[in-house]
Amino acid sequence: MKRTFLVNKRKDIEKYLRKNSLTCKLYKYKDKNSNMYEFPDFSCVLEEYKKPYGGFIFLVVISNKDVLLDKKIRNLKEITDDERYSREYLRLFGNPRNYEFDIKKVFTKCDSIGLNKIDLNFEMGMSISKVFRVILYRLSQFYFEDTTETEKLKKAYKLAKKVFDKSIIENLLESIEKPEVYALNFKAFIEEDSFFETELSKKPVYFFEKKEKIFELVRESNEKNI
Repeated sequence: MKRTFLVNKRKDIEKYLRKNSLTCKLYKYKDKNSNMYEFPDFSCVLEEYKKPYGGFIFLVVISNKDVLLDKKIRNLKEITDDERYSREYLRLFGNPRNYEFDIKKVFTKCDSIGLNKIDLNFEMGMSISKVFRVILYRLSQFYFEDTTETEKLKKAYKLAKKVFDKSIIENLLESIEKPEVYALNFKAFIEEDSFFETELSKKPVYFFEKKEKIFELVRESNEKNI
């Protein structure tokens, strides 16, 4: 089995590996340098990537069976199943820290700014689901202020059918004509993190077929003024 961890402080983990491993060997590649440390029950590979992979340092633990790792390793952030740290994603989008965001903080910002002009900036590496949720949240703000303003909101929902469960989106579209019903349905939808999502929702905006329309909606969300 193979597990991958993100290393922020190389010196600390390198010191631990050198002190506790049986052997160490350096392998040089075009895109990275790898130091392999052998332990009795497993191997550790400290990989330092070069550009265009962001200069990341990963610790890869390889074993034939499940092993109890030392606290020094367990305390590292595990990214084994995090696609954002794959070579393809790092090459396309760079460091995930540069494009990840806390959606609840964005909702709070939208609430505090009201209908004043806002500057929402989205990157290609951002989650399709999270970007759509912000757009729908913002356009719903306009709708709740003026329930006759439905065109942009409906357009956003129609575009979101591939990202979220289709039946849920259709239900929200139908309830737009009844503000009180829509408010209840929207609250249940926007606060749910994953139940209504599809496989596509886990992908970055880059892979959405009509991504140019997403950014068009973003511009419309930014332009509204009192």
